[in-house]
Amino acid sequence: MDDDLAEIRERLRRLLRLSVEQNEGLLSLLDDPAVSLARIVDTAALLERLDDQREDLVSELKSESRRLAIDEAGDKPIRVLVLDALKEMTVPQNAAFLQEFIWGRFGIDLETRGFGTLRRDEKRSWERNRDKRAAFVAPALSSSGEARADYMTRSDWPVSRRIILPETERILDLYKVMLLLLAWQDESARPTAFDEPLSRYATQLFEVEPLPSMPVGTWAGYLGYSERQQWREKVSAMVRAELMRLEPGDEAARVRAAALIAEYDQEEKVWGAWARRPA
Repeated sequence: MDDDLAEIRERLRRLLRLSVEQNEGLLSLLDDPAVSLARIVDTAALLERLDDQREDLVSELKSESRRLAIDEAGDKPIRVLVLDALKEMTVPQNAAFLQEFIWGRFGIDLETRGFGTLRRDEKRSWERNRDKRAAFVAPALSSSGEARADYMTRSDWPVSRRIILPETERILDLYKVMLLLLAWQDESARPTAFDEPLSRYATQLFEVEPLPSMPVGTWAGYLGYSERQQWREKVSAMVRAELMRLEPGDEAARVRAAALIAEYDQEEKVWGAWARRPA
């Protein structure tokens, strides 16, 4: 562990201990009716400032994590990580979700602005020697075969899987939740890097409370485990029910669209119908 990383960890450790002390102090103040509201507000404001400092330190740790992970996985470029993630997902996804998934799965924090460069590099590599690689990171396709650069796919997928229709976007959002639920199935009740995005996507899609946090302590932890399991089972059932309703019709429509795109040449099928059109 280098000196900079050790310093960040120590600063975060001290900050968390201070936060615990201040939280306990705030609880004591709230229990005392004689304490003025002004003092309670001041203490709460201090905790907010500590939270801001904690986020800054966590951001520094993520940057260090990115650097170390890239150093350790130097022989595994970004394109391979994206292709591996897409293979596990089995469906197109956007850059923001790919970033969250790769962070949770591989511990590498990619910057989404780098995905645009990746797509351009993949296209140039394909033009130089399309047979050199088994798969390229390619855009999704619209029903008319035009590129949907806001979603990424694998070039070796069937065209029908790479097409996105209006209803497909809802299905892909449901897949986000399902993928995050399944990502750490063996440790489903323990806190993971997937907790925050899972909770966020689920509450956006359904009228559910956020994923319960995991309390500290044996008995509290047992109750927290149970609550988290119940939440996950409830959300999983909601996702599966909606997918069963939406997927058959969407798949049939994508197959019909793929049949129309079948007459396009290979470049247009991979990179979109605009691929040979002048800008």
